[in-house]
Amino acid sequence: MGIIDKAKKLFGYEVMNIGGYQRVYNPASRPVAGKRVTLKLVEFMQNLSNFGDMQDEDILEQLFIWEPEVGGALDKQSTLVAQCYKGPYLKDTDKTTDKLETDMLDTARRVCDQMHMADQFELYGEMLPLFGDVFIDIRDPESYKILPNKFITLVEKEEQIGTITAGYIMTQGDILVFNEQLPGQFKLTKDQFIHLKYKDTPLFVLDRKHRWTYGIYSISPVQRAIMSTWQKRQTSIIDTLYRWRIIPREIHSVNSEIFALDQFAGDQQGRLAQAQVEANKYITQYNAAIQDQAPDQGYTVLDTITISMLESKTNSYMKTNELMDQLDGKIWTALNMPESVVTGKNSGSYASELVISNYVSQKAMTLAQKIRPIMLENLRSRLKSINSAFPIDKLDIKLELSMAATELETFRQIAIMGTFTNCFTVSEIRAKAGYQPLTEQQKKEMAEAQQEQMKIEVDKANQITGAMGKNPETPQSSTQHKQDPGQQAATKAKGG
Repeated sequence: MGIIDKAKKLFGYEVMNIGGYQRVYNPASRPVAGKRVTLKLVEFMQNLSNFGDMQDEDILEQLFIWEPEVGGALDKQSTLVAQCYKGPYLKDTDKTTDKLETDMLDTARRVCDQMHMADQFELYGEMLPLFGDVFIDIRDPESYKILPNKFITLVEKEEQIGTITAGYIMTQGDILVFNEQLPGQFKLTKDQFIHLKYKDTPLFVLDRKHRWTYGIYSISPVQRAIMSTWQKRQTSIIDTLYRWRIIPREIHSVNSEIFALDQFAGDQQGRLAQAQVEANKYITQYNAAIQDQAPDQGYTVLDTITISMLESKTNSYMKTNELMDQLDGKIWTALNMPESVVTGKNSGSYASELVISNYVSQKAMTLAQKIRPIMLENLRSRLKSINSAFPIDKLDIKLELSMAATELETFRQIAIMGTFTNCFTVSEIRAKAGYQPLTEQQKKEMAEAQQEQMKIEVDKANQITGAMGKNPETPQSSTQHKQDPGQQAATKAKGG
């Protein structure tokens, strides 16, 4: 058994690998424990940031899971996309719907609830900006399946599967190949999958098999944040080590006069050696005495020991916080998401915040409009399987989004629309607020409520009139009331 193994067994010591050498240490020692925590944190961040050996999709997923700015921005954006969903409706709202159309709309609402349609919009609204591409297996219309991006390649023809043609550029992704040239490979034709793209901007991209493509794949906005995040993590690692290095330390100085050479016998060299031994022995005993000293405990020492603090005077040269803020700003820019929308920090005036909210609303609506055809096609296919006579072509999904800052403005517009009763119907006004037209039951309840309110007002008026009473009329008082010309003519005819 080696000396390291004996130390571990006898004293409970452990081994730390520092600079390629094994060092035996006591895990109960506070300084060693603190250093061990620091090294563990640094090692964890280093392993997490090994982007050079990782696949793009793995990096994107990791940024979404571990980076607050990336995860928070995508979470906020997907929530707004889900809020855009307002339910199914009939396109021709001006026409009187027949019973079949009414039944179809009721069934569609029930199916949407079963599908958790708002959650589906949130799901795609998060994956689309995260990966840039979403691949959906639609072979089963009852259950669309999202395929993992890191196993997907697109080719034009089956002959291209597993081959690379030098100088050839693919421009069409008509066949989807899952796990190409690996166990579990399968392919889907164009009518069996949907390729949802974040942007349709054509770009040159190397696929997973190093084949050049143009206009097939889209770029994720999160990918633009990789470099900034990488630099940010490297800065965090350096800052962590640096802060451990510049922790204020106590300096316990021992007066060397207590080891003066005249206290020892012998020649000059012998007395010097004895003084050195006694000094080392004294320092060792003193270190052992204060080893378990708690931070809030004081020291009781002789006047031969002086205690002072050693602090760094150059701990601001890195300006880590400023650099972190700059890198975070690049991440917000890459994600096209203003920081104020996610964190709630006010970055400017009311006018600038209004512009920001309008931009965010339009961005969420753009993503929702990309998702709507998929959800609508799935909904129509489900309705067709329930009743083939349903006029599914008349069905659509309503999308609308109003940020919290503009809701008051929306209701002001509704109030103005309500004053022009000859221009807007009640259903149109309710649609402006994001509500469905009134059902027959709701109309009945509203009519009953109005009648009840009118009855209450009439009763109050009768009570007021009865309480006031009616004063007796005299010929003089009757002529003092306001009269119209007809009443005056009748009074004159009577000789009044």
